[in-house]
Amino acid sequence: MSILAFVIGTLILRPIQVLFWAPLRTFVFFYIHVATGIPRKIRQAKKLSENPWTSLDSYDPLLLVSATELARRIRAGELSSEAVVKAYIRRIQKVNPLINAVVASRFETAILEARDVDRLVAKGGLPNGHNAQEKPFWGVPITVKESIAVQGMPNTYGLVWRTSGTYSPAQEHSVRAQKLIDAGFIILGVTNICEALMTGESDNRVYGRTFNPYDLARNPGGSSSGEGAIVGAAGSVIGVGTDLGGSIRMPAFFCGVFGHKTTAEWIPKEKPNFMSPLTAEKAACSSTGPLCRYAEDMAPFVSALIGRNIGDPRSIDLSKLRVVAFPDGLGHSMLISKLDPALHTAVIDVTSYLAQQVVGQENVIMAQMPSYISQASVKFGPMIATGERTLPEILGGEGMPHADLTRELASFIKGSSNYTGYSFQNHLLRILPTPKGTREQVVPFWNKLRDHLETLMGENGVMIFPPHPCVARPHGTDFFNRPNLMYTAIFNALGFPATQVPLGLNKDGLPLGVQVIARKGDDLKTIAVAIQLEKRFGGWTPPRRFGAPLPEHDTEKLYNHRMKK
Repeated sequence: MSILAFVIGTLILRPIQVLFWAPLRTFVFFYIHVATGIPRKIRQAKKLSENPWTSLDSYDPLLLVSATELARRIRAGELSSEAVVKAYIRRIQKVNPLINAVVASRFETAILEARDVDRLVAKGGLPNGHNAQEKPFWGVPITVKESIAVQGMPNTYGLVWRTSGTYSPAQEHSVRAQKLIDAGFIILGVTNICEALMTGESDNRVYGRTFNPYDLARNPGGSSSGEGAIVGAAGSVIGVGTDLGGSIRMPAFFCGVFGHKTTAEWIPKEKPNFMSPLTAEKAACSSTGPLCRYAEDMAPFVSALIGRNIGDPRSIDLSKLRVVAFPDGLGHSMLISKLDPALHTAVIDVTSYLAQQVVGQENVIMAQMPSYISQASVKFGPMIATGERTLPEILGGEGMPHADLTRELASFIKGSSNYTGYSFQNHLLRILPTPKGTREQVVPFWNKLRDHLETLMGENGVMIFPPHPCVARPHGTDFFNRPNLMYTAIFNALGFPATQVPLGLNKDGLPLGVQVIARKGDDLKTIAVAIQLEKRFGGWTPPRRFGAPLPEHDTEKLYNHRMKK
């Protein structure tokens, strides 16, 4: 650290943090905690845990099978699609009142679609177009991020102006939703997001806030918040999210599941709408991919989503991979939170395992990010904002005057605004007289970083990187730690595929994990490593009572991992 940075941090920023920022953060945490009824939710979760049949830790065995295996059993007639769909509907009905993840459902239609699957299976001799290659997930339920249009389901992006019949419900399936339906998936419903997909927390004036199943008082991540929460709570075997700065990987990490950011160029093109990228550069940063509890589901899901087979992860010879590990993450930065020691250790543990039992010590490099990485948080915005619609334009609505957030502030203070605090914070950051830069000015930075990391990986390498500097934090954290998303966003700017891998829980019952990253188009390598790490570290670990304290005189052993017979 330079002397100037030390002086600025110690004499200027630290006093501001102690005297202003920390008290304000404490107030925001407390306000959200009380205003959203978190104490009541925790009492409810505790009460449910007192009865083995209502306990949140009680799982129908059908919920503990991968999507790939469910599809195999359904196709073979060993299991009915209707039974699986109904099992997931029951689980959603049980957990959703606490986590507010699924914001609109199509349960009755899903049951009818499942019965159609079962009738065809019972007849034998499946019709054309229904083999395992064409419909790899035939009869398997799925949830979908609300911003991905599903015919008949709301498609508001968390914006009040899109709740009118003109925009919502969706009149037709998006290309991505149709691809998943063509692959045999049965859609159960759509899940919550943050307002206009702009933050790392799920909160909006249409559906409210989503809560983390590992601790209801903590942020589930965003913007695919509902997907992370419902998949982590075993209310969905697999879901689909989008990722512009970590919107798949952050909720997947906070909610203890796998999440994959697909190589962006592979994603099918959609009809333009008010949120569509206007520039090729932003489109190259934005991706779509799965959130799931079982690693084997990721590769066939990506194949189904993009309409071509990306291959079998088992074809990757892991012993020949080069592994580049970054146990210190982004290193020291005045703008980014200090790396949690448990996440530092997670990278070390994963790297040690790969070195000793998979690739060999000679193929492992322990690395640090270059010093100029500290500039990433100010270099990312221009990459995704130059030449794109402005925030007031998005919030105002199609064909409507741009939102005047300065005048709207009074309504927000009174609690009557259609916009959340995150929009006002984004507006403030936009109008502050700080250097913004343009894409043309920041592209050399990202090219330099890409060249550096690709040189480290070589032609056949992966990187192991923390998914975030902290484990899931209390609600409202995103107000105060926006640059933390650089742990995921840098790989959007670089165009690298990335897989979040769950690695069990810390001492507080919160998920740990790592990201596995590779060169553009090498998705199969990150997924193959994820499958290997699942075998060693166990993958998804069920939540413990949604963070509620144990009933008096009870034990962790009784209430953890119970399965309903």
